[in-house]
Amino acid sequence: GYFIMDWLVIKTDSIGNVQWSRDIGGTGDEQTAGTILSVDSFYYIASSTTSADHDCIDTSWHPNINTSDDYHLLKLDKNGNVLWDSSYGGSKDDIISYAFFDVRDSTILMTGYTRSYDMQVTGYNGGGDMWVVKTDRNGRVIWKKAVGSTSDEAGSCICAGQGSNYIIYGSTRDAIGPGGDCWLSVLDSDGNEIYQKTFGGIGQELSFSIAPILNGFVATGESESNSFSEGTMHGYHGFDGAFLTYLDAWPLLANNFEIKYPMVIYPNPAEAKVNIKISKNISGYISIMNTVGQAMYKAELSSQATDFEIDTNAWPEGLYIIQVQQKDAIVQSAKFIKI
Repeated sequence: GYFIMDWLVIKTDSIGNVQWSRDIGGTGDEQTAGTILSVDSFYYIASSTTSADHDCIDTSWHPNINTSDDYHLLKLDKNGNVLWDSSYGGSKDDIISYAFFDVRDSTILMTGYTRSYDMQVTGYNGGGDMWVVKTDRNGRVIWKKAVGSTSDEAGSCICAGQGSNYIIYGSTRDAIGPGGDCWLSVLDSDGNEIYQKTFGGIGQELSFSIAPILNGFVATGESESNSFSEGTMHGYHGFDGAFLTYLDAWPLLANNFEIKYPMVIYPNPAEAKVNIKISKNISGYISIMNTVGQAMYKAELSSQATDFEIDTNAWPEGLYIIQVQQKDAIVQSAKFIKI
């Protein structure tokens, strides 16, 4: 049979005890994709729905018209009660993937894709477009932008760019290879596109998320390609794998990005022995000191020596500090307890 879905929103405390739960929606279908934003003591649900009743009644921009999915934004109080809701879109499918609260000007940005070319959707390029909607904290539209080509584009994530810009990250089928690639669009504070970039390989790429890191941004996703047009590819095993691409802040050039995994220590607390695993390809020394600076252990590192099992049976109980040193710089540090 066919099931009509609602949004189920559950709030728990820090150890998972349910504080409240709410079934939110209407007589249509509420999509599972979207985002919950926590702002001050309120919550925002950004998702998509075909409903126009119950908790999803804002249809002021297309009164008495039953359309396909629309972007929908709802504001909840701290107890999960719906304070207001607002819908955005056209006569065809408008599906949200992600929403972002911009602390720089206290606004909300939503992205996903649209196949509409009417009502609130302007500048439609054909196929499916990334559709970006910016509202104030009360859901009032500040601007909206359709981004893409005559092929299919869809937005997966938004993050704050340099200055007052935004980076919209998603996928396109107007691509380097036959399967689809990653698409970056940079919008200014008024929603004007000032830069775009496509990157990927000969297979299909799926975009997941983008976030600021170091002096640029890191983009993640999944790929069926064994090489990239730009950037780096990690985890390819003959069919698909995860990728992580580092992009300079401007003009968003994709460069190699060395992944440094955190130090792994187990067991912690330790008794008779402690195991330490560090990143590969680090040269230098690993040392362990007690809290008064006395050296308890020291060993040279190499590309082969990355896992260490250290006998601590005769060491006094207490806190110990592990340091990985390259030349005169400490590049990794951690602590463990001997019991």
